[in-house]
Amino acid sequence: KCRAWIQDNNIIDPNTPCPTDPILNRKAKITRLDQLITIPASTHAAHQLIAKVNTNFTGQGLVSSFVEYFLQKLDQYTSQGGSLTLGDMVRIFAEILEILNAMQYDSAVQLAIDTLKNDVDEDGTTYGKALRFALERSITSGMGFLNGRPLLSNSDPGEIFMEEQNHVFGLIMKGDITDDKPKSVYGQLLTGDMVFPRLHPLLSDSNNHPHLELDHAFSLQALLKPLSSENFAAEDPSPEAVFVVEAVVNMKRSDSVGFMVKFMNIMDVYPNTVKDGDSELRVSIGYKIVCRPSPNEILPPLCAVLANAGVVGVDGIRSILSTGGIVETSSLDGILKLLPDLNEEEREKIIETSF
Repeated sequence: KCRAWIQDNNIIDPNTPCPTDPILNRKAKITRLDQLITIPASTHAAHQLIAKVNTNFTGQGLVSSFVEYFLQKLDQYTSQGGSLTLGDMVRIFAEILEILNAMQYDSAVQLAIDTLKNDVDEDGTTYGKALRFALERSITSGMGFLNGRPLLSNSDPGEIFMEEQNHVFGLIMKGDITDDKPKSVYGQLLTGDMVFPRLHPLLSDSNNHPHLELDHAFSLQALLKPLSSENFAAEDPSPEAVFVVEAVVNMKRSDSVGFMVKFMNIMDVYPNTVKDGDSELRVSIGYKIVCRPSPNEILPPLCAVLANAGVVGVDGIRSILSTGGIVETSSLDGILKLLPDLNEEEREKIIETSF
């Protein structure tokens, strides 16, 4: 619809927002939640509700928690084959705000209804700008990013990892990244073609964009080495650079085990050399699978094993994950039975691990 509007009206300026339709009929007298149960939900509605929370509760430290739980609940609902309505979306919205002690349930429902009835952003164009930006950048639902580069459905993550590794090493060789500069390596990486800093809140100087703080207990014992690193002999020279890649996994997601398997597949073919002109330089790679910490959450037994992945080894972790979703609900004793090669001391070390 937006693309057709641009073509029909010969819109040249890429910053011109797309036109949007009202979420609710402005003439409809909607005052109750049950009046929304037959109206389909939309990304426009989700956008407006999130924007309202950001406007009303900025500075209270709950915006990021709300967004995370809200999107997670919507994803769970739709992944189960449900047909999401505005009534469902508003109910989820109100339940989360009540859980976060931000508002009473009934008051939150009324706030949501008022927001959807008066679906005008603070500047009147935010959602339209988001649509235009997504169109211009070919951004689609579920797309991921690596250092600001969009990961397209037909892209090869392993190849992109290699390119990013070469890019980082090139910046080091040129002196753009040293022990003293830049102030933000992350910001330094988000430069060049195919990079969109606007998608990365960590680049903002504002405190209104909280980000996830990862404080985990996954130390050197969790470190795994890719199979590709086994090609080097012990007498080979020391590496020119060392990289450690951490994959932080939300263990509540139904596809968490599948994600870990894919991540290990990528890391096992991670390149161990980078080009420097006509020569190749050796690099050393290590990786961890980290269980994402959440307040007041007891992590599953699998996380104790992942925190000692270096002891278990790549093959051991793979054998555990090959059982699929079963391992997510298994007891620690049940998981350890899948690792017959562990000695008693190694088993005790895993059992003693706590979060």
